[in-house]
Amino acid sequence: YKLHRETYYMTIDYIDRYLSSQVDVPKQQLQLIGITCLQLATKNEEIYPPKMQEYAYVTDGACTESEIITKEIVICKALDWRLNPVTPISWLKTFLQICYNDKARHSLGFMYPQFSPTIFSRVAHLLNLCTLDTSSLRFSYSTLAASALYLALNPHLATHASGLSEEDLAACVDWMTPFWEVLKEEVPEYTKNFSKLLAGVTKTTMLDDSFNLQKHDISLSLLDSALSEAAKRTPSCLMTPPSSNKKNCTQDLTYT
Repeated sequence: YKLHRETYYMTIDYIDRYLSSQVDVPKQQLQLIGITCLQLATKNEEIYPPKMQEYAYVTDGACTESEIITKEIVICKALDWRLNPVTPISWLKTFLQICYNDKARHSLGFMYPQFSPTIFSRVAHLLNLCTLDTSSLRFSYSTLAASALYLALNPHLATHASGLSEEDLAACVDWMTPFWEVLKEEVPEYTKNFSKLLAGVTKTTMLDDSFNLQKHDISLSLLDSALSEAAKRTPSCLMTPPSSNKKNCTQDLTYT
């Protein structure tokens, strides 16, 4: 199936938010949750989404059409029907549009992308890799996109386009750096720095939407390499036990 990058990131958003709202989700339910979130995202984002029987088919009989339909309502209610998040890939497109604001642009009367598909794909590749790490949930989607732009393109452009300072991005950039280093080893051309922005979309290339399609460009071995590199950079230290008068204390946890 040729689904868009936005569909993928919406699916991940639904899964993360749904699981964070639940307690003790049986692992037998994970495939049903995943395929239902994908079905929701494609219905929301794609012009021609796959038919319901196709979702059931790709689970190899693990999930039926009726189970997916029933789970869809459960997930929508758990998400409070908030099904249009501004995803990391949406933020990336916005930031790149701003980066290209001062360059020569086409005037077609419609909102077509102005930025270079090559640059977009390069930064999106980094986002594809690092967002597979659950630690990415510590950062907002806009911070993730700006940090990926900071590493894969240019620090100045990242801060200019996002409105975030280097101090705002420091923690995320530090966490994301091992993923970028591993990715540069995997794709040597990523070591090339851009002294200036590449040419953006033109009238002859504007109808080529292939760069917006999600690619299966991350392997588990690549993710393992990135996580291993990140672990090397984490300082090891002895854990300090709580003081004796706090060992039996309980406290309410508040999530914001």
